Amino acid sequence: MPLKELLLFNNEGKHLTYSQYLSTNEWMSKREEIIKRDNFQCTQCKKKDTIDNYDPITKKTEHLWLIDNGVVYLGGDTASVNSVFVSADKHYHLEVHHTRYILNRLPWDYKNEDLITFCNHCHTEFHLHHKVPVYSGDESTELEYEPCPKCNGKGYIPDYFNVQNGICFQCRGEKYIIPII
Repeated sequence: MPLKELLLFNNEGKHLTYSQYLSTNEWMSKREEIIKRDNFQCTQCKKKDTIDNYDPITKKTEHLWLIDNGVVYLGGDTASVNSVFVSADKHYHLEVHHTRYILNRLPWDYKNEDLITFCNHCHTEFHLHHKVPVYSGDESTELEYEPCPKCNGKGYIPDYFNVQNGICFQCRGEKYIIPII
């Protein structure tokens, strides 16, 4: 949904949460641009998204990577993709991480060099061990913003994706106790 539509639906004038901004078309477009720039893989561990295959008989989910070994041309206009599936130890999906925040700046209004692709596991690990700096609107001063202690500044808790997509109840998905937007 475009930001304009989101603002129209927000007719009560409530504060939009950070996670609501991340649901907009504007963010999805920026996110796709960054993931493509980073070759559709985590810049830390080099893992890609997995495909999750649920088996209703065993009631287990298998996590697989699709490995594309290139295109094999059969002649004429026909081609066959030479791909295989490789089993993964767990689910992986790609996320775009902000290396810094600027007060009142929309998530997609950052320079590309301020954004980096992490898999969900490296992203969680990063927030456990590092604090993302928050700067004033003019970018001249680093502000004293403390990340949410419940989600470590990630805005969501992966183990609780079954409840409101894992949005942290303490910071309401804002990553910080005081909102940055």
